[in-house]
Amino acid sequence: AAAGQNRDVRVLIRHLYSSILEGSGLSFSGVFHTGTVTELGREWKMAESMGAVCDRKVVARTTHLVYVARGEGGATEKLVEAVQRGDVQVVAPEWLLACRSAWDKVDEDFVRPRNWEAIRQEAQSRAQQRTQHRDAKKRKIDGEIKCEGKMNEETGDAKERENGQSLLQEVRGLVDDVEEFLSAAGDAGGG
Repeated sequence: AAAGQNRDVRVLIRHLYSSILEGSGLSFSGVFHTGTVTELGREWKMAESMGAVCDRKVVARTTHLVYVARGEGGATEKLVEAVQRGDVQVVAPEWLLACRSAWDKVDEDFVRPRNWEAIRQEAQSRAQQRTQHRDAKKRKIDGEIKCEGKMNEETGDAKERENGQSLLQEVRGLVDDVEEFLSAAGDAGGG
């Protein structure tokens, strides 16, 4: 009976451990060195073992970005995307260790990346520039469509006038032909 209980406890512990980050979607930036297979990284494996779903990119299901600043200008593309979305928590890798130690999801505010405020501001600035660039591009495209549409209207109006004038000339030609025919028929009937 004792051996069966030990097995049950191990199963229970494994189940509890694998539910720590259940419902969390993680992505990583600056955590793994270039050329490393991210899926084999310690942090990736730890997150998955605690029930998180991990992705190489920031995707729709991403709830957390595990981030390490590397070098100057710490805002990576993934960080900019996460900040731009606004619903992704950015945490240091130590957050995973804290969750593991607590056997629970730890408050993200306690485990932010080093220099978080400066990096967050840089990412927000880049996200704002990206949004402005996208909006300017959209306005340009919208303007080109409106301009093209206006040209099509003007061209269409000119074509309609041209077609109308051509049709009017045909009708006048037919009227002339009918008058000629009637005139000839009248001359033939009256003689």
